[in-house]
Amino acid sequence: MIKTFAAAALAFAGLVGPAAAQNARGPALVAVQLDAVITEMGLTPGARVTGRLAHGRSQLANIEAPGGQVYFLGVCDENCRDFDLIVRDSSGRELGRDDEPNDATYVSLEGATAGLYTLEVSMADCTGECHWGVGVFR
Repeated sequence: MIKTFAAAALAFAGLVGPAAAQNARGPALVAVQLDAVITEMGLTPGARVTGRLAHGRSQLANIEAPGGQVYFLGVCDENCRDFDLIVRDSSGRELGRDDEPNDATYVSLEGATAGLYTLEVSMADCTGECHWGVGVFR
């Protein structure tokens, strides 16, 4: 499941297609892309966090996740080319990361404990300031 999901996650940013990308920009494009995960991949949505970062900047955000198999999926807007994600538990221990050079990022956790997780999101390559969003899915 993880390898199948990995391939799908890398492609999911393309699910919105050129027409949707023309109509949605900035935070609206982020929302459209995260909504596409629900409809196109059949995952159950959970919490979302969003923000805006300049090129080369990082920030921390907290997000609630259910227990069990969970996926943290992140996307960024049309000005972004590389968005990275690190997921940590409540004690600060790193549980997973995606720092591949792409604009859609994911971390999969098997047997996650329900609770609060800390995300470190980084805008590795963007023009100006870029909007981003991370959702938790099952």
